[in-house]
Amino acid sequence: MQKINITMLGPSGIGKTSLLTAMFHQFMEKVSITSLQLIPSSETSREIEDYLAQLKYLVSSNNFQAEGGVKQTKEPTSLCYNISQTSISPLLQIHFQDFPGGYIESEGTKEEIQKVEKFLDDSSAVIIPIDAAALMEREGKWHEKSNQPTVITNLLKKAYQNLNSPRLVILAPVKCETYMQEPNSEQKLLNQVKEKYCELLDFLRTPNSATYVSVVVTPVQTVGNLKFSRIEGEDEGEPKFYFRQTERNVPYAPKDAEQPLQYLFSFCLKLHAEQKLFPGINFINNLAGIDNPFRQAALQVARGRKRTGGFAVLQGQNWLDI
Repeated sequence: MQKINITMLGPSGIGKTSLLTAMFHQFMEKVSITSLQLIPSSETSREIEDYLAQLKYLVSSNNFQAEGGVKQTKEPTSLCYNISQTSISPLLQIHFQDFPGGYIESEGTKEEIQKVEKFLDDSSAVIIPIDAAALMEREGKWHEKSNQPTVITNLLKKAYQNLNSPRLVILAPVKCETYMQEPNSEQKLLNQVKEKYCELLDFLRTPNSATYVSVVVTPVQTVGNLKFSRIEGEDEGEPKFYFRQTERNVPYAPKDAEQPLQYLFSFCLKLHAEQKLFPGINFINNLAGIDNPFRQAALQVARGRKRTGGFAVLQGQNWLDI
């Protein structure tokens, strides 16, 4: 079976696990119109159900703290999904690695940082959740503290310094409901991502990186039906972001959470078509290994990706065109 490694990269409390939960919850609904099946391992299924229950309970509160979502990861967590066509043996396995944010922060040990670096080296894609409230509120005053863009940039500079195979970088603003529901605010969110991650984007635009790296921005409304409320604890230098429901008793309803996976499908299918061998895939050099019905179903999913309204392909369109 072909295997793709994907790294979830971000500091503590950023929402990596919540994003993963929302991605698979909504993607399952989206792929139901095709013959594709996304089948979790038994352990992954149990973990996702636990995370989903936590998120649904969270939504029942009308006034909650951003860090009060899914409990933070204490140990590295692998989530594995097999992708197959109905009644046919799986052809592809997606392996997501979710690291505790502390691994890349100041308290991280040398061994912990090396684990992250090794998985980045072996990953074909990286998903970088971005705390949208920290990015947008107070003119981004708490962005560096919350999102750690410099740490993220340095890790990718090291991992991508001698690339010889395609990679996909997904910048995913999360908890962004407020900025995706107000007029003209989607473009403001996209502009802030470009501005605040300019050092990373400039590096990825250097000649060698630009040859191999696709970069996309995919905002995800991780819970839905929420709006930014306030920040507390600023005077102590420990900001806590609070959100409230847009209406009382509204359900857990993530929006656009399937988009990162749809871009990932586009990327993988392009590599199949180009017959490229790339990190995290055992063998990918024979397009005949994918039967046509599976390919057509996967194409249908990939074509659902968004390109406007805060979504953008910043570079590497050639690795996403099918």
